[in-house]
Amino acid sequence: MKRTIMIVSGLLLVLGSSLAVAAEATKTDQWDFYGGVGFAKEMETGAPGGSIAGQVGANYKVNESIEVGPMLGFYALGKTTVGTVDNKFSVIPIVGVLTYNIATAGTFKPYLTGGAGAYMFRSSSDNGTISESSSKTKFGGNVGAGFEVPSGSVAYGADARLHIVSVGSNANDPNSKSTVKVFSVVATAHFH
Repeated sequence: MKRTIMIVSGLLLVLGSSLAVAAEATKTDQWDFYGGVGFAKEMETGAPGGSIAGQVGANYKVNESIEVGPMLGFYALGKTTVGTVDNKFSVIPIVGVLTYNIATAGTFKPYLTGGAGAYMFRSSSDNGTISESSSKTKFGGNVGAGFEVPSGSVAYGADARLHIVSVGSNANDPNSKSTVKVFSVVATAHFH
């Protein structure tokens, strides 16, 4: 839990410190800096119940419809307890995204988004005496949708994504999975 709080606090610190840069950079109307917090859950049967999610990113406006940029997230996927052992799971996506802004006449601005990149999975086990952790990085992608509602130089909204990550399968284990699916939904603030 402490590690989760530290990582989420770090993401929020990065978001906060980027506000000054965003304020200056957005004067060109070419950049959109954003961040948000919400919920993430692995979509597999028997997966933990999900937990807090956070993401930050920047989009460069290619034209009125298309934006491209990086996105960094931290999704605490929850924990399971087996006997006296607590198992915790999380994933950190570092991806490039492409966003298509759907033209509307009003202030409600919907968009479609997708991306691909590295997904760093982390698991830890603790029985009160011994604590172990492991991590692996795999390639994956995401698709999703969201919206923004402008209010001055800030736009508030929501972003939902389905992340699909190729983790390979174990030929010796018929129950092993070749992909992991994670659903995330976050409330966002965009600084244009």
